[in-house]
Amino acid sequence: MSLIGRSSYQRALALQLQLHQLHYNLGHVLHQQEDLPGAIASYRQAIALCPSHASAHYNLAVALDEQGQTEAAIAYYRQTILLQESENDSENNWNQLSLKAYLNLGQALIQQGQLDEAIQTCQQVLAGNLSHSASAEFYCCLGQVFVAQGQVNRAIAAYQSAISLQPDLAVAHYELGKLWQRQGQYAAAVSCFQQTIQLQPDQSEVYGNWGSVLLRLGKFNEAMLCWQRAIALQQIFVESFCQRVATLTETDSLTQAKVACGRFLTALQHQPDDPTVLTYLQQTYLHLANALTEYGGSGIYQQAETYYHQVLQLEPQNPILHLRLADCLVKQQRLEEAIAHYRQGLGNCKASATTQLEVLNPLAPSPQPPAPSPCLGLNCPPCLTQIFRSFDPIHLGRGIHTLSSRETIAPDPAPLAVAKIAGGRAWIAPQKNYWQVCNAIAIFTSDNDLLADLSREYPGQLPGCQNAQTHHRVFDLNEFPPLEQIQGKVAVLSGLSGHVYFHWMVDVLPRLELLRQNGIAWNEIDYFLVNSYQQPFQKETLTQLGIPLEKVLESDRNPYLEAEWLIVPSFAGHLGWAQTWAVDFLRREFLPQNSATISGTGHLKKSFEYPERLYISRSKARYRNVLNETEVIHLLEQYGFAVITLESLSFQQQIALFAAAKVIIAPHGSGLTNLAFCRSGTRVVELVSPHYIRHYYWVISQYLQLEHYYLPGEGLACQPLRELMYQNPLTEDILVGLDALQSLLKRMDLNPISTRM
Repeated sequence: MSLIGRSSYQRALALQLQLHQLHYNLGHVLHQQEDLPGAIASYRQAIALCPSHASAHYNLAVALDEQGQTEAAIAYYRQTILLQESENDSENNWNQLSLKAYLNLGQALIQQGQLDEAIQTCQQVLAGNLSHSASAEFYCCLGQVFVAQGQVNRAIAAYQSAISLQPDLAVAHYELGKLWQRQGQYAAAVSCFQQTIQLQPDQSEVYGNWGSVLLRLGKFNEAMLCWQRAIALQQIFVESFCQRVATLTETDSLTQAKVACGRFLTALQHQPDDPTVLTYLQQTYLHLANALTEYGGSGIYQQAETYYHQVLQLEPQNPILHLRLADCLVKQQRLEEAIAHYRQGLGNCKASATTQLEVLNPLAPSPQPPAPSPCLGLNCPPCLTQIFRSFDPIHLGRGIHTLSSRETIAPDPAPLAVAKIAGGRAWIAPQKNYWQVCNAIAIFTSDNDLLADLSREYPGQLPGCQNAQTHHRVFDLNEFPPLEQIQGKVAVLSGLSGHVYFHWMVDVLPRLELLRQNGIAWNEIDYFLVNSYQQPFQKETLTQLGIPLEKVLESDRNPYLEAEWLIVPSFAGHLGWAQTWAVDFLRREFLPQNSATISGTGHLKKSFEYPERLYISRSKARYRNVLNETEVIHLLEQYGFAVITLESLSFQQQIALFAAAKVIIAPHGSGLTNLAFCRSGTRVVELVSPHYIRHYYWVISQYLQLEHYYLPGEGLACQPLRELMYQNPLTEDILVGLDALQSLLKRMDLNPISTRM
């Protein structure tokens, strides 16, 4: 080989060596800028050029971990460890990169539920020669595993070991404090929370738990000071909430709770030691407890009971509180506990006490209370985790997520059929107000047998759930409403939350299609039973489907009826899960209604009449508002987005808008049901609360091949106050990160509209 040829090869090799480092450095920069896809691509290129580059493997693992690709991250953490061990003479003499890889591996294994492997990983490292600070971090990791396994005592020991090794490790103090709180060791919890705040002063979440523990200890003024500091760190949530609830005028329990909570938070901000602060807090707890007791259902009564106990802690001698708690316990069939509170509440009023206690004679046989269901229905964390994994959302950086799975995900389909029941009866809980929606449906044969497959109730059930409750709340009724007898054939279409646009479109109307699929012509039906048809979208859709309104019965007005023939189609699918055939039905029936703007294939005829970029506002909604919507709209208008309030439009106009749109940005809410009318390739940005991320609209986007992103906003970190303000994560307001939103617009190659001079 000539000297010239050798020199060329040497230069090429040097260039190759430089290239892998350049790719690695580029990946590092992109990673710092939170461009996860770009960073991952660069790290992969560096590894392809230099497979032994341990730091590239580690950083790739971290980026994949942040992106949500945990299994892939685990593989690269392990590869990092192997590469480092091959360079290290001693297995137990870990360098910094190995330790970071082991620690992240342990946490990733916890996230995947591989708890035994996580324990082995931590123990393997702890057996080596570690610094105190490194050992402390691995004891914290062990603590997480033991918490996940329910081994509280072992978790406490692990966190105590971490603190003894590194006394300034704030996370260990905080996690230990939460465990003491769970164990009822409130003084120990206070000590841990105090230490956490000394180490990390601006922690709203810690102040929240510290305040809750102080309440338990009866240190009310100190508790209020903690909560005041908590909300001072996230003022926008509190101020917006207080302004909104101050205008409410309804007198139902939940509204009274919100008004009382607003007064409590306002007073807390200015005079935390004023006695009225505790008075407003007490009123909030009481109204929340009353609201939950009115709503009812498994798990709901238990939460109501918790609130009653919290009120009693503030006012232990109030007889009314004991009586209401007793009523709540009776609904749970916990009769002996109820008797104790009735006695305490009734005191010396012997006549009333005797009358009430005779009804609850503990010596008489009493039914056993139904065991609490381990499943939380539509909010069940294990079930939601499985669903999210099937969609495989990918974190792109800055909180921006997109769905990676392109194949339509369908849960195991239930058999779809239509039951014809001679003399059948339907009990459908009526909507009482905006929050007491239809929460239960029960279908009976003429022999009083409950047909479980045709009956449904909240908290509902997610696909694949193995622990759903089996006790239906219909059996908890003291009495049925008057029975209305109907001659002829009555088709039952009503659904849970059937007054809500989303459930009307996804759960109620598709049952009409099931009738048709089973050979039952709509004109053969004498009456159609729906929740209600008072809202414009209900009347419009029924009319467009050709259902005469004079043949429509409302279960809100006729909650309990018996028909000569009860015709009951199956539920269209799992609650809120838009089946592909149901989406096809909606498109087939309603897209042609917009023939002036949409062709039969769904393509626009006059696209210039409708904006291509939409922002859907929830400014008229009662809950889940965008707190900084003014700033969001100001940003989006620079990009040519039209602000739309769907409540001001007809059903046909809504369809036309969504069919014409190329980009839709909207907070999570019923308006996104209209994604069913979008064209393939439409880009969707769903703004969500970090505490309420759900799959309902992902299903539609996936089937219609829409490009769907979701962007979690900032959450209110103080959990105790968050639960006072929002009775359910479903209602939480959204604080949009403007930088993240602008980054997403850039990622979608959307440019600002040029300003005309």
